Amino acid sequence: MSDDEVWEDALPSPRDGFEEDEWEDVGSNEVPAAKEADGSESEEWDDVETTTATGPTPVDLHVHDWDALNAALNAAAEAKPDEPKKRIKVKRLTKEEKAQLLVQKKAHLVCLVAREATVNALANQTMLQALLRSIVPPDVEALLVAPPPTEKKDLVYLLQHLVKWFRTTFARRPYAPEARFAMDAASLLAVFYERAGMEHELVCLFTALCRGCRLATRYVVALDTPSITRRDAPFDTFFGVDGGASLRAWNEVQGATRGWLHVDVSRDVIDAPLQVEKLRGRGALLPHIVAFDAAGHSIDVAASYASQWPRTAAGRVDEVWLGQLLGVGRSAAAALDVDAPKLPMPQSAQQFRNHPQYALEKHLGVFQTLHPRKPVGVFKGAPVFSRDHVHTLRTKHQWRRRAREVCDGEVPVKRVAKKDKGVFPPPTDNAISLFGEWQTRVYEAPPVVAGVVPKNEHGNIELWSPQCLPCGAVHLQLPRVAKVARTLGVDFAPAVVGWEVKSGRNVPVLDGIVVAAEVAAMVEDAHATMQHESIEKAIKHNKALVVKRWGTFAQKLLLRKRLRDEYGSGQQG
Repeated sequence: MSDDEVWEDALPSPRDGFEEDEWEDVGSNEVPAAKEADGSESEEWDDVETTTATGPTPVDLHVHDWDALNAALNAAAEAKPDEPKKRIKVKRLTKEEKAQLLVQKKAHLVCLVAREATVNALANQTMLQALLRSIVPPDVEALLVAPPPTEKKDLVYLLQHLVKWFRTTFARRPYAPEARFAMDAASLLAVFYERAGMEHELVCLFTALCRGCRLATRYVVALDTPSITRRDAPFDTFFGVDGGASLRAWNEVQGATRGWLHVDVSRDVIDAPLQVEKLRGRGALLPHIVAFDAAGHSIDVAASYASQWPRTAAGRVDEVWLGQLLGVGRSAAAALDVDAPKLPMPQSAQQFRNHPQYALEKHLGVFQTLHPRKPVGVFKGAPVFSRDHVHTLRTKHQWRRRAREVCDGEVPVKRVAKKDKGVFPPPTDNAISLFGEWQTRVYEAPPVVAGVVPKNEHGNIELWSPQCLPCGAVHLQLPRVAKVARTLGVDFAPAVVGWEVKSGRNVPVLDGIVVAAEVAAMVEDAHATMQHESIEKAIKHNKALVVKRWGTFAQKLLLRKRLRDEYGSGQQG
């Protein structure tokens, strides 16, 4: 027997247990129960199922669109599996939209400050303080009537007992966004008698209790405003709190060392200012936190509660504008924060940028320096300095604008190259000298001598502040007063009060003149006389102009009448 005959005998034959139509049935999707149900065929179907379970599933080649399948396979082969997904482009806010949202944010801050100032005033009601003091238990009252605590731990011990009693006496109701009502004296009395209220109401009651117990207490509130970086930001327009936020108000009690202790009566947390952001929620930022004292003074204390100040500072409004908003009592309240809590040392170099308490030398600007150079720590081998030791350097002229002058014999702290203005030939001294504030003193303007006003090299006088006005001189801010002084022959100097840009150049802004005090009255009288004469001259000129125009009008009427008499009206009959 040949080898070919051996292989032919080894191959299965279509007649060996299977028919041709049975092979077709294996590839179909029909259920075996639809076939003939005799015992032999059932056994054959069991064998077929066992065989096909270990291999790939057969496919009916007559029901597929091979052109579409090949196109899909080619597209899948060409696609790169590791290609990153394209990010969805978000349309950024335009400059006009950002400006409009910033105005809305500032307006909302003004409204929130006014509202919280009213709430703070409610805590000063004598009746409310007396009612709260009357229900204090004897054990807590004994701590209150004792001598004031001289150490921080004693104050914490007192506050722990006071907070514990307050939490067991008053129940906290859940925040209800649909409850649209304003807090007033009647609503606080209702909370007192019902022994239950929402969080901001309980904080106001606790503020009144502490003030009634002769504890210096501040009402602290987080002013949340809508975002100016994205459209349709979620925001609760009534309470000014994000939809998922709960922590919005707490207290600060002053200790014997003039420092302030953070007290959260709603969560039984004392002296943990850096936990406020964590209690607010993951990723929460509190850019605007304002504290109100019993006298109604307000102060920004956001830096004391920010664990990552650079992220917090990014969401704040202009510091100058915010200072003006809270400037009513800022000077009186600033002295109360001499022992503000120190923030922890940042954990990365980026967090040192614009940090309120710490700074790295590599982050200083060109016009900044350290004085004195006393490190307060070390970060990865680099010295860490206090933010209070970072000073801004200015030129002599810039210090003069701030009513200060550089002392004699002072050496410049730094010399910086000037901007290249394209002047040819270039100047020999292409650097400017910078000085620190510790090298300056208050500017004292030279006095007026024999009626002569001191002037600079340009023949005018710079009035950047009231201190720049010479002794014995008067600043006259009257229109065209320089012409009057020149006519009278008195000595004067044009007053430069600022600078403005015109046609790409800095030009001085003049506002009136400066003359000696003994001739100021004479100049004012002469100016009034000149103004009176100018007004009379203008009236006379207007009268002559009116007469002339009426004459012209009358001449035209006469000419029109003569033309009608000679040539008719010109209408076709």
